Amino acid sequence: MDGMMESRTRGGRATTVRTFERPSRLRVVLHYPQRVEVRMLDGEQGWRGDERGLVPVSGPLLAAMRLQAARAALPWLLDERRAEVRAIAALDVKGHSYPGLELGVGDGLTLRAYVDPQTHYIVKTETLLAAGGMRTNFEAMYGEFREVDGVIFAFWEENFASGMHTGSTTMDAVVLNPDLAEGVFRP
Repeated sequence: MDGMMESRTRGGRATTVRTFERPSRLRVVLHYPQRVEVRMLDGEQGWRGDERGLVPVSGPLLAAMRLQAARAALPWLLDERRAEVRAIAALDVKGHSYPGLELGVGDGLTLRAYVDPQTHYIVKTETLLAAGGMRTNFEAMYGEFREVDGVIFAFWEENFASGMHTGSTTMDAVVLNPDLAEGVFRP
């Protein structure tokens, strides 16, 4: 996925490239005017850094990347682990009710999805991170749904962390099953 992110917490615009491979491999590269930010996840291992290099991460930073990968895999997770998915209270927005689903994804991580009952598109996710006595809630709202090679993707998302607006992302292009270089998910 290629696009543009407007970050409220990092103070600026960045081009972004997200690469995801099931079950839990993720690479996010953000090109700000003055710097580059890189996040990589390869299963249970993660790294973050910039153009100078990457360092291994653990704890909440690793968990946040695991939650982002789980969001990318959400339609598959809901299908493959349907026996573990439980219904939660619906989300009511401007007279519309969106049924809620919840799935634990391990290590104190919980993923919630709210689904438009007419289109069946996931319109909002909440990911909950509980670690070290701390609880953080990440939210993403989705829109501008488009079909790419028979699969529907949200080309717009709005993000929040603990209720604070952190930014928005608009995708320009989505490519399914691209040829990936060896080691693309490792430093």
